[in-house]
Amino acid sequence: GEAPIYRRNAANASLARAKAAADAGDWTSAERWAGAAAADAPEYALAHQQHAIYLSRLGRDDDAIEEWREALRAADPGHDVHDRRVLVAVRRRVSRR
Repeated sequence: GEAPIYRRNAANASLARAKAAADAGDWTSAERWAGAAAADAPEYALAHQQHAIYLSRLGRDDDAIEEWREALRAADPGHDVHDRRVLVAVRRRVSRR
């Protein structure tokens, strides 16, 4: 399901801070803020997607792939996140950093 508005607002505030940190080249802080967003609203796919991107940027590919899985679960709870095609696409995305 979709995150309640108050949790999405908190997550969006954290994502804004993550983007500001990334724009400044501070990938560690960006990852931390995006992780906070994903924790604030675990059913908010965008938060997991952004967290995965920053994890990938830090070379934490296994963690990034797990966050992409969480993003897929949040976006479509009925989706089989172990679908090989999805994981291959995620691995390709991660490897393009």
